[in-house]
Amino acid sequence: MMPNNEQLVQQRIMNQLVTSLIYENIVHYQVSQNDQKETVIIAAGGATYHVTVHEAFSFQRLTLQSPVLRCNANGKQEATVNYAQLLREVEYTFPKNTTKIEAFIQELLQTELKDRQALQYKEASEGDVTLTFDALESYASEGHPYHPSYKSRLGFTLEDNLRYGPDFKPEFNVKWLAIPHQHI
Repeated sequence: MMPNNEQLVQQRIMNQLVTSLIYENIVHYQVSQNDQKETVIIAAGGATYHVTVHEAFSFQRLTLQSPVLRCNANGKQEATVNYAQLLREVEYTFPKNTTKIEAFIQELLQTELKDRQALQYKEASEGDVTLTFDALESYASEGHPYHPSYKSRLGFTLEDNLRYGPDFKPEFNVKWLAIPHQHI
């Protein structure tokens, strides 16, 4: 069965979140090597998160080779894309700031909403290809491949996103206003 847009987006956010948490050394983790596979185990209080990774030669960037598995205290493993739960549970390499974690979760939720909106729009406009540079650029707007909040566009409603987001091929003119430095 093919995953739907919601599942695709949640999986992408979770993958990019986990790889960035590891790469940036934000969470406590261990690396286990067996059968030529590298498994990362992220500490999370009464649980752990397990994922098989591949490290690229350039920049040591990680890609996930397996789903993220949440393993509870009883040893039960379950694939998860629940990035909010992961962020609330993991053990950080610095003092935990719940307010900032919750704000980041909201940013990821905005990414999820706006990316799902973009995927729905893309599906609805399949075959509607224009070959101008601006149109081609909007087709390539997948967001940043590393950062987990690649489409948060904080402050944009879904209507704003539809009007101004590059995914939707907007047509508007930017108006510039110059103010002398001494008046700022």
